[in-house]
Amino acid sequence: MTEEFDAQIAAKQKELEAYKLDLEAIKQQFIKDSSAFIGNWYEETAKSHVISEAANTLKIGKEKLSEMKAKVRDLKANSEKIATETLSNPSLWWHLNPENKQLILNSYEQYGTNKIPQILDKPLRMALGRLGAILEEYGFNVTMKPSHNTSRISWLDISTYLYSQPPVPYYPLGFDCNNEMLVTLKSYDKIFKKAFSAYHEIERIQEEKQKLQASDLWGSA
Repeated sequence: MTEEFDAQIAAKQKELEAYKLDLEAIKQQFIKDSSAFIGNWYEETAKSHVISEAANTLKIGKEKLSEMKAKVRDLKANSEKIATETLSNPSLWWHLNPENKQLILNSYEQYGTNKIPQILDKPLRMALGRLGAILEEYGFNVTMKPSHNTSRISWLDISTYLYSQPPVPYYPLGFDCNNEMLVTLKSYDKIFKKAFSAYHEIERIQEEKQKLQASDLWGSA
C-alpha cells in the first residue's frame, strides 16, 4: 500500500519541479522588466523634480545640472544590477522557498493602485530609492535621513536607520509600474497557484502514508 503512496508522491513531485522551472524563468523575466522600468523611472523622476522645483534648479545652474544628469544616467545604466540585487532574494519567491509559511495562496495577487503584490512592493521601493541620494546632493526636496526636523521628504527605510550602514533607501510615494511587469506577475501568480496546490497535495499524501505506517506498526506490535 505504501508503494501506491510513493508513486503518487513521485508523480506530484515531478509536476512540482516542472512548475518551479517555469516560475524561475518568469522571475528572471520580471527582473528584466523591472530593470527597464527602474532605469526609465530614474530619468523621469529626476526631470520631474528639476521642473517642479524650478527655483532650486535655477539656483544650482547648468554646470551642476549637467553633473547631476550624468549621475542619473550612470544610475540608469546600473539599473539591471540594482533590480537583480533587490529582487533576487529567495524569500520573495515561493518557488525558491516553498517552506516559507508567510507566503500564502494570494501572495502574488495584484491589489492597490500600482497593483504590485505587497511582498514585491518594498524591494521595488528600495531600488527606486537609490535616486534619492542624487536628488539630495543637488538640493532637491529629498533627504536620506529621518525627516523629523525638516520639511524634506525622507527616502529612507526608517526601520533600517539605526542598524544598517549605510541606511537602506526607500521611495515612499506612489508609483505606477509598467504593464510588462504586471503581465509577467500574472503569469507567475497563475503557475504559483498550481505549484502551491501540488506542494500541499504532496504534504497530504505523505501524511496519509505516515498514518498507514503508524497503523501497521501498531498492528504488528
